[in-house]
Amino acid sequence: MKENNETYDQALDSILKGDLTKALKQLHSVREIEPNNVEIMNLLASCYFTLGELQEAEQLWYKVLQIDADNKEAKDKINYIASPSFNFWIKRYLNALNLVENKSYESAQQELIQLLKENDKIITIYQLLGLCYLAQGEKIQARKIWEKGLELDKSNTQLIDYLSLQPDKLLESKFETEHKLIDKTVDQSSTNSKKVKWAWPVAGVLVVAILVQGAFALNNNRVNNEVINNLEYRVNQLSQSLDQQKNELAVAVSSITNSNTSNTDEKYADTLAGSNYDISKERHYFDAGYDAYLSNDYKTAINNLSVVVAMDTKSYINREAAYYIARCYYLIKDLQMAEKYYLNYLSDFPNTNYYDDSLYFLGCVYYENNDIDKAKATFERLKEYNPSSGYIAKDLYKKVMK
Repeated sequence: MKENNETYDQALDSILKGDLTKALKQLHSVREIEPNNVEIMNLLASCYFTLGELQEAEQLWYKVLQIDADNKEAKDKINYIASPSFNFWIKRYLNALNLVENKSYESAQQELIQLLKENDKIITIYQLLGLCYLAQGEKIQARKIWEKGLELDKSNTQLIDYLSLQPDKLLESKFETEHKLIDKTVDQSSTNSKKVKWAWPVAGVLVVAILVQGAFALNNNRVNNEVINNLEYRVNQLSQSLDQQKNELAVAVSSITNSNTSNTDEKYADTLAGSNYDISKERHYFDAGYDAYLSNDYKTAINNLSVVVAMDTKSYINREAAYYIARCYYLIKDLQMAEKYYLNYLSDFPNTNYYDDSLYFLGCVYYENNDIDKAKATFERLKEYNPSSGYIAKDLYKKVMK
């Protein structure tokens, strides 16, 4: 027992020093001797939570409550995981995963930055955000993010592995000829940007492969299995198209070689700017609206988000704006407009990540308008759509459905 107490004290010391990987091993060693020690189980669960292994954490907290039904820490954590706000955070994380799968690294990066602002104690966010920077050629920023993640768990094997990556060498081994051609044809002052344009789309193959191998998806949601399957499928697709990308890369480099470099570069830049104009505009107004939403400036949020909604691109950003504008109207209690935009969201984006959120808050709109029948019918749709939704545990849901 004395040895067990010493190991427990060592585990506490490891946690204080930011070494969760080491603490996990020590706590498991202690738990083998004291399997029903709720203090140890709570510590284990907290470590798993920070590491992003939410299913393990949740299961341990439920086991604590089976042993001690009044355990405050476990009850508080379970309530937090089941809360709409945290489920909303999880859904946005899954959105970021989908963006990575589709190689929309910049959009995924922006989403992950916002998630970090709201919750900076889950290591998987640092892992994924660093990979997004890496995919865009921002290697220094990727290292900074991964090093920041190591402050939470200095022995984290995935972060250590990522920090040891040498993407230049990995790419050079596959595209040595293409790199040499680029070096010869591009002016030194713009070498970095040109390399990123041509080489890093191929690096995306490596990034997605790393995501699958690392099992990045937070694993407490049924959607994650679909995400992992999609990622695996995408890796296969990308692997099959690798030769084609290499050929396209060689053709692109050849076109630079055979033209007037300065004129071609200017025309190429103009072409890119024109093709990305609408996307940039959509992103600009969404970012302004979302930042205003986070600052509780709902009027400004609505003004900006309405521009994105009006563009009606049916893109990921358009979908996000459609949800947030409904949310803003609900929060300022403009129930008529909230109803309109929630209905629009449910119609335009069925079976997407905010579908159950929209159903719940639409039911709230009907309840606040004293239309109990519509509220009940909407909550029934919510239960049918997702029987395990955290919203079903809400007091209002129970009140309407009793």
